[in-house]
Amino acid sequence: MHVLLYVLTALTFFAGTQLFVLSDHTETFFSWTILNPMSAAFIGAGFWGASVVVFWCARQRAWTRGRVVVPTVAVVATMLMVGTLQNLEAFHGLLGLAWIEVYSLFPPILAAITIMQLIVPGSDPHSGDRLPGGLRLTLAAQGVVAIVVGVLLFASSPSLAADLWAWKLTDLTSKAVGTWMVGTGVTCAVVALLDDRAALPGWALAQMTLGAAVLFGLARFGGDVDFDDASAYLIVIYFASTLASGAYGALLSWREGRFAPTRGVGGIPVETRMPVESVKTG
Repeated sequence: MHVLLYVLTALTFFAGTQLFVLSDHTETFFSWTILNPMSAAFIGAGFWGASVVVFWCARQRAWTRGRVVVPTVAVVATMLMVGTLQNLEAFHGLLGLAWIEVYSLFPPILAAITIMQLIVPGSDPHSGDRLPGGLRLTLAAQGVVAIVVGVLLFASSPSLAADLWAWKLTDLTSKAVGTWMVGTGVTCAVVALLDDRAALPGWALAQMTLGAAVLFGLARFGGDVDFDDASAYLIVIYFASTLASGAYGALLSWREGRFAPTRGVGGIPVETRMPVESVKTG
């Protein structure tokens, strides 16, 4: 699993850089042409946020710490695969072919390695430190909102997406934006459900990255956003809350020493879980 997560870190960071830095040049530097640069920046922000939390999880020495990102990766990869297969004509060049191959192969590979991980004997103990009640409630609310909005964007027609969102979306960009909304919502929901402060650091850094990048993108490409529509301000509020909750989680984790380096003890393709005997006697 470590190897897979490190590969995924590189892929998501590369895609995020292509989209966020070169938002105006996707016809040359990305797998498909995105006419609205704000859409490119938003999708790039999603990839960058994913690269942060995936890298943090890849560095963890135990599955109980690294599993946080697996449900999100599974959901995002599957949704992007569906969106890709429904819009094959939009992809061009070698980058387009690479995108199609990655999202056709990655979901089944992830499923196989996850199953191999789950059958490793052992348990996944709680650290004993639960989330602050207010933060957990915030995460639950953010998760619900993001998942609902993301599903609507992913499943809707471009005309309906235009009524929901603050800038113009095509069918493919609507699915990609919806995918990253669902992805961030699933991550928030997983951390809230685990209710374990040990799961906070990677999520917190990813929330800060995503929130800051989306807000910067809105400032950078404000001319492409319809600020006469209330949805624009709702997007600003949501991602400001994402940045704020991530910053609080990061501060809490830093104060408790949860960013201390860990030494990997994993193998290929799976890593160790906590032995049952040590849990019983610990």
